[in-house]
Amino acid sequence: MTLDFPPFRLLHWILDNHEKVKHDLATGSLTGTEELKDAVSDLSGAGPENVLITNGASEANFLVCAALLSRGDDVLVERPVYEPLASIPQGIGCENSILQEGLRRISEALREFAT
Repeated sequence: MTLDFPPFRLLHWILDNHEKVKHDLATGSLTGTEELKDAVSDLSGAGPENVLITNGASEANFLVCAALLSRGDDVLVERPVYEPLASIPQGIGCENSILQEGLRRISEALREFAT
């Protein structure tokens, strides 16, 4: 059995550029060096001023939630879920509505919130 996967551009970019971008985790910038931001900018096509380097998915998810959510907001969370996606909004003070039945329930809940 052969599986065909689409080209994984990031992997090829890392293999081609790993010597160009050095990042010292002990003394490096927590928000990414200018060289790293420039490299990600070149890869993504976004300007370096629009690149934010985070220390993993949880930090990135937290920053997005902190920017978009406020205390008392209603947040729809489907289960099962990567747990920080449910706990971060709760930590901000949002009300989580847990949905166990998938996208059909999300669609119904969105219609209810819109009316």
